[in-house]
Amino acid sequence: MQTVSSQFRENLGKLMTNLSSTHPHFVRCLIPNDTVFLWYEKTVC
Repeated sequence: MQTVSSQFRENLGKLMTNLSSTHPHFVRCLIPNDTVFLWYEKTVC
């Protein structure tokens, strides 16, 4: 039986493997802060 922590680490490892096999062209801000201008169009998000 897996613990929550071990399952999280396993899933995180799979995610990191998947991400490292790709070639991202940009990074989107998921949680913009209030002091910085938002550099994306709301119609796209």
